[in-house]
Parts: sequence; C-alpha cells; structure tokens
Amino acid sequence: MKLVELYRYPIKSAAGQSIRQAQFGLLGLSGDRQMVLASPDGRFVTARECPRLARIHWVDSALEYCGQRSPALTFSGDDQLVSIWKRTQAGVAASAAVNDWLSKVLEQPVTLLQLSSNESQHYGDSQPVMVLFRETAQRIERALGRPFSALQLRPNLVIDGGEAFTEKAWATLQIGSVTLAAVEPCTRCKMINLTPDTELYPRPLDVSSTLMQLQPGFVAGHHFAIESPGDCALGDSVQ
Repeated sequence: MKLVELYRYPIKSAAGQSIRQAQFGLLGLSGDRQMVLASPDGRFVTARECPRLARIHWVDSALEYCGQRSPALTFSGDDQLVSIWKRTQAGVAASAAVNDWLSKVLEQPVTLLQLSSNESQHYGDSQPVMVLFRETAQRIERALGRPFSALQLRPNLVIDGGEAFTEKAWATLQIGSVTLAAVEPCTRCKMINLTPDTELYPRPLDVSSTLMQLQPGFVAGHHFAIESPGDCALGDSVQ
C-alpha cells in the first residue's frame, strides 16, 4: 500500500488543501483544523447547516470565496470559548474586519477563532487523523455511476492498495516516520453529499443513500490517533 493523497483543512468544515507532505505531532497534523467558526451563542458552525463555508479557502494568510479575498488574517484579544459537540475549547478571535467579511459572505454572524494553546492541536470532531482507502471512494463512485472524489469524504490520508471499507482492520499504520493507531470508525453526516467547491446539497442526498446500501454502519474511513510523531509524503509506503 502507498499514500496517494494528503489533505489538511485549515478551518473546520471549510475547503481542504491538497499537500505533498505533512508533519505530525502527538496531537495532530500541522495546519489541520486550527481554526473554527463560532456563532454568537458559542456553537461551532459547519457546512452541514452553512454549505457556503465549504467554498472558503485559506490562501496566503487570507480567506477567499469565489474570487473575493478577506483582509489579512490577524488574531488578538482575549480567548473565547466554542462548543464542539460535547466539548468546549478556547480560541483567539480574528480581527473585526475579518469577522465582518466572513459574516457578510456567509450571511450570518460568525467569529473566526484560532487555537490559543497547545492543549489541543485541532478543532476536529474526534481523533486528529482520518484515513481512507482509495478503494472505498472508488466503490462509492461505481455505485453512484458518476465521478466521485475521495476529497468529498474529507480524509487526511488516502491510501491505495487496501480493500474497500476495511480501514478498521488495521490496528496501526506506519507511513514514513509516522505511526498511527486506530481508534474508531468514521461515521458520516450529510456533508458527504456536498461536492467540493459547491454550496448546494443535491436532492435527494444520493451519496448518503448509496453509502447506506454499501455499508450498513454508514461508515467510510477510520479515525486514527498519532502513536509516534513524524513526517510523511505522497508516495510513501504504508505498512
């Protein structure tokens, strides 16, 4: 098996970045989900309820949406709290100019927060790394009968050479100098129906219905923790 695709998501639920190599600390992939949007009541905002967020890219220390660019990202002031499922994390708010730009683009009031400490290196839902076998995405594509990108499942690592829907069978994975330890399956939400760089959910939600037919547990991919930090790069063998 080998590593064939590698992604990070600077802002939780926003557009992903394809990268060629990555550094992993014990708490996460460098640059991955280090920012999150919070609503006025302190809850995290995702593309589940605000699909336009999936079209916001982090580019050269600014944000872009359909050719529009935000003011340069700066973070200052007191820590704020954001609720992500059953946990609460702290973050430093972006400047008023950035938050005003985001609120206008998304048509709702939001505050962009950046991790304020090393207690947690990501704002992800669960474990810091999501692993997907390319064969899993290809099996979904065949069932759909149309093109389907692995990126639509928002993985960090896409590995070629495994059997579809068997990511959970691996207790550990060695990739480059990084060792990953399996933790839990990646159960899915409606976001798997949102094609990258679009902001409208299809009706019906065909990817969800297809996945339910293929995988009774509605699972595609597996969450891993970082057992031993290190680096990896596209083309690295996986054991």
